[in-house]
Amino acid sequence: RTYEPCVVVSDTISKVYMHVVLSDERVYLTEFPPRTLTAAVSFRRVRDIQLVNDLPDFLSTKDRERCQHIRIIYIAEKSERKERDWFLRDKRGSLHPGAPPTRTARHCPIK
Repeated sequence: RTYEPCVVVSDTISKVYMHVVLSDERVYLTEFPPRTLTAAVSFRRVRDIQLVNDLPDFLSTKDRERCQHIRIIYIAEKSERKERDWFLRDKRGSLHPGAPPTRTARHCPIK
């Protein structure tokens, strides 16, 4: 387990200085000093980690020399809302008829 300063850029965050915390199972993001710990991504969803060869122009010279630019590609988690919508949509729409029962209604006599 470790933590490092980082600059976060994503679809929802644009160049925010934070700290990344790596645990055994997840990547977390937090401000410094830490007040909240936000789960960013689970390692089981990570598909690729790429080292990008560039020097960020928005960092100071000292920080620019020490930093590494990485890109984490992962599969986004499905939202519960979409799953519920799928469930409700099937309930409202016509369902396929069920398979006929495999057992008959009469009892088998024991001999």
